[in-house]
Amino acid sequence: MARFVGAVLALVMFGVAVFAGAVVWREVSSEEIAVATPKVVVAEIATLRDEYNTTGVVGFGEAQPLLSPASGLVTAVMVSPGGVLVPGRAFMSVDNLSVYINPLPFLPHRMLESGVRGDDVEALEVFLVDGGFFDKEPDDHFTRVTKIAVEAWQEASGLDVSGKVDPAQFMAAPDRLQVEDVLVRVGEVISQGQAFATSTNDVPVINTRVIPRVAGRITDDVVLVMAVGDGEPVGVSVESVGELVSDESGVRKQELFLSFDVVTDDVRTATGGTVTFLFDERVDVVTVPVTALLSPPDSAGQSFVLIPDGVSGEPVRITVQVGLISQGVAEIVEGISVGDTVVIGFERG
Repeated sequence: MARFVGAVLALVMFGVAVFAGAVVWREVSSEEIAVATPKVVVAEIATLRDEYNTTGVVGFGEAQPLLSPASGLVTAVMVSPGGVLVPGRAFMSVDNLSVYINPLPFLPHRMLESGVRGDDVEALEVFLVDGGFFDKEPDDHFTRVTKIAVEAWQEASGLDVSGKVDPAQFMAAPDRLQVEDVLVRVGEVISQGQAFATSTNDVPVINTRVIPRVAGRITDDVVLVMAVGDGEPVGVSVESVGELVSDESGVRKQELFLSFDVVTDDVRTATGGTVTFLFDERVDVVTVPVTALLSPPDSAGQSFVLIPDGVSGEPVRITVQVGLISQGVAEIVEGISVGDTVVIGFERG
């Protein structure tokens, strides 16, 4: 024991404490070591995750008016409060002409029919090629072949089959809208640009707050997920960054707005959940408690640990290459192996 303590006196310069996941290094005095007994552990295989968890609240945008692209007599209303509008589905008819949320990648601004030319015709033909309805090289001329392709697309999509694209039938809107209130009735006359309903965006937005240090680490490589209900965590992405705000305890935090990568019915009915920011993950690596390190890793990631000599039992200082440090555990890339005994501290007595 005396030889062990004597060797340690010359080797140990720092002690380590872990508070709430943060590593705090402090100098250890020779007096502390002289009356101490070493504590040891065995290096193990484990998975380390450098992550940050916080809560997120799921919400939707404020109610917005939905404006009719058509004018005339309302002959049918196919939506009701609480219903969801999706591209390509009719929500009303005006003068017996169905009106849809626009399913095209562009919003038609004029009648596209046989004989017309323009960039919008070429965009339409590109869309038809992608859908497998048009097998010619797209150009800016709406021909008889284009008309046949439009008819095939309309029939396959459940739209009114006319062979032309009427802008009065397509309303610009996000991918999904939830109707809050319907403002027109069958038999009423509606004008182009008049609100026929109000809605909220059916694509939920997550509001969350993180400490600035975490916000500063968010890059495209960071994996973000949110656990909602009893289902599997759902991938999320940063939509926008808000202001720095203070929480109830006065801690300054960065407000973030996130969006779900995949929106399911479970997600739409969620009110909140846990958001996890995964910055790094090391699977099945050699690990030791961070208290085994004799000093903070240097700029090259190197530190030292003490291991008892297999014959004499005296401590031997070993240089180790340190990888990820998380939640009081350090990854050892080189220097020791699984099963090696390392000193993690000293106790009196």
